[in-house]
Amino acid sequence: DFMTANNYSLIETVCKRMADEILLKYDLLSAVTITIFKPDAPIEHEFENVSVSCKSTRHKAYIAVGSNMGNSEEIISSAIKDIDESKYCSVLKKSELIVTKPYGNVNQDDFLNGAFAVETIMEPFELLNFLQKIELEYGRVRKEHWGPRTLDLDILFLYRIEEIFVLL
Repeated sequence: DFMTANNYSLIETVCKRMADEILLKYDLLSAVTITIFKPDAPIEHEFENVSVSCKSTRHKAYIAVGSNMGNSEEIISSAIKDIDESKYCSVLKKSELIVTKPYGNVNQDDFLNGAFAVETIMEPFELLNFLQKIELEYGRVRKEHWGPRTLDLDILFLYRIEEIFVLL
């Protein structure tokens, strides 16, 4: 069904997207490895087939969240909701929010900080880019180190879920 419903130019893209879709469809899987064989690849040598393998894995990440500009509570709540509504992330738990004093440049409002846990099939740098995009959507400007910000999302810890099963 996946192959007939989608059209991709590269078998590498097909492989990764199919692996992701399988993980999204079956919650109990922690990882999936796919190998795609292409018998008629446009290569000027004799071969039986060409293949590509890829792996998609669930990750668990703990993310710190903070804000000290605008309606911080509303911004944080809305950003976490946006993350949870992503096809590739699911928010598992949220901490309470606490007020903290700024560090570094202390001539700014206090921060509202918290943390939350997500399950995701995004690789670490994909998750980082996704979170930075969310920050930008909420007006984050990286102008001053330790300066005020509308939204700050930091990955504190990330691990592959399958690695936990191996250790048990």
